[in-house]
Amino acid sequence: MVVDCIGVDYSSGIAIVIGVLVVTMAVTVPIVTKVCEKTGRRTACLIFISVSAAGMVIMKLAGIDALIGGFKVMLVAAPLLLGVGLSTFWTVFYSMSYDIVELDEFVNGNNGERRESIITAFPQFVQKFGSATGILLQGLILGAYGYDTTSESGADAATFVRPSEHIVNGMEKVSSIIPAVIIGISLLFLILYPVTRKTYNALTEQLKNKRAGEEFCKEGLEKLL
Repeated sequence: MVVDCIGVDYSSGIAIVIGVLVVTMAVTVPIVTKVCEKTGRRTACLIFISVSAAGMVIMKLAGIDALIGGFKVMLVAAPLLLGVGLSTFWTVFYSMSYDIVELDEFVNGNNGERRESIITAFPQFVQKFGSATGILLQGLILGAYGYDTTSESGADAATFVRPSEHIVNGMEKVSSIIPAVIIGISLLFLILYPVTRKTYNALTEQLKNKRAGEEFCKEGLEKLL
């Protein structure tokens, strides 16, 4: 994308991209954490990942080779949007997995039985599977657009040859519209996700009673159960 879509030298361009990505994640993580403390993890995900996905669409509409004052603005905008999404995901991913441990203990656990290992390992497996599938899909989509990964026309080419506009358009979609659509679908599932701060607090209160061998109720936990 840096070379073929944004249209800059790889060495200088990628240095800016990585620098912006690292700084964005360093700045965003504490902000996401604060928002999680105020609103809950699900709400924080909806806010920040929606911003990331919407920004990807705007990036494509504005043009990935857009100029502002002679500067290729997407060298900053693209990694910034990526950094916001990544930092949000990795900040809340594991902790949201542990919420399910509490739910599983309430539903299935006896005498304090908990299944942290399997419940936290399974989302990690799905995440790794998703990453591998995403890379495969990128290759398949780029191949459908005619991109030849064996040709020396990218960063390591002795003489750079810009691919056709059709191929560049495919690369831009793989970097913007397509992931934005997939993220949009995941956000719909997140909206339906029943583990909110309110329901989680109600669950833990009843779980304390169950652990203590006291009477507990399931009122208000219907969506979770």
